[in-house]
Amino acid sequence: DVMVDRLRGFLSTYGEASPLTRLQAYDAKHETGLVEAIDGYLTASGNVLAGAATLHLHPNTIRNRVRRARESCGVDADDPAIELARGAEALGG
Repeated sequence: DVMVDRLRGFLSTYGEASPLTRLQAYDAKHETGLVEAIDGYLTASGNVLAGAATLHLHPNTIRNRVRRARESCGVDADDPAIELARGAEALGG
């Protein structure tokens, strides 16, 4: 409980520095579907085919969006820190 409370405080103070926050802002501005693709990809443990099936998208669409997230916002979906940040933001949000 103490850790979650401290994490929430940290996120409310430094949340804007998160690469996932940058990705959300980029996605909202450009309506690219990158957040959905990254979430689906990570939920499927990095399995493009499973993530694509869950989102009802072509696997190449997922691959392209994962690449675009890395290039435009610095979000590398294969970096374990991104999965950790994703989980932390869910706790804090």
